[in-house]
Formats: sequence, structure tokens, C-alpha cells
Amino acid sequence: MLINYIKKYLSNDDLNQLQSVITETERETSGEIRLCFRLKRNIRERKMSTRDIAIADFFELEMDKTRDGTGVLVYIFFKERLFEIVADKNIYEKIEKSKFDFMVQTMILNFKNKNYIAGIAHCIREIGDVMKKEFPRKPDDLNELPDDIVIK
Repeated sequence: MLINYIKKYLSNDDLNQLQSVITETERETSGEIRLCFRLKRNIRERKMSTRDIAIADFFELEMDKTRDGTGVLVYIFFKERLFEIVADKNIYEKIEKSKFDFMVQTMILNFKNKNYIAGIAHCIREIGDVMKKEFPRKPDDLNELPDDIVIK
């Protein structure tokens, strides 16, 4: 069941498509990708940065518990049009944060044109392309984290 605000941006079919993009992308890398959607920061969080909120949820979702330290969380605050990509420490050792920042800029452009699903899907695929070079899928790779989309 969709939380009401998300219906303005994405349908159930869109969410299913994005989940499929995550699953397909993870087939080529040992990385684990998750999406988290929120409408906006709540009153208690207004003074917090979106980065700090995304990092807190990264740990709450146990993205840091992957075998090879290869979790990546794409975090979107829809109403505020703010985006964060948080990656585990092993990823930042091999992939510069600036690459993820560029992906965020591409999402921003897509969102300005109301191309929500295209922007998110493109971002996921770009993360996969970058990660499969540095973190290719291993023969004994398991899907360590759910591919579902977290909606808060």
C-alpha cells in the first residue's frame, strides 16, 4: 500500500519497476542498493541536514552490514527536492563521492521535468555501472538486503 504522498509522484507500477531495476542492477555487482523515500524532514529534523538523516537511516536499514561493505542508499525527500546517496566505507575507498554527486545532479534535472521514475532508474543504473567495475558480482554472492523500497 502506498503512503498517500508518494501517489503524487509514483504509481504502484512505477515502484515495482524501480524495484526490478534494483534487482537487475544487483545481478552484476556484489553491491546492495536500496531506495528510501520521504516527503520532507519532520519538525524535529528541520535543523538536521538531509545528509545526516540519510546516514542515520543507512545504519537503521543495516546497509553497513553487507559482507564486503558495499551498501548504497539512495535517499529522496520529494517535497524538498533534496537527494542524498550514502555509501559504505569500502565503496568510498574506491569510488569518489563526486561521482555520486554527479548522479544526484542528474536526478535533480529529471525531477525538475517531472521525470521521477526516469531520474531514479537512471541513478540506480549509474550506481550499478560504477560499482560493477570495482565490486563485480562474486560466484558466491547473495542478495544480502531486501530490494524493496522504503517509504517513510
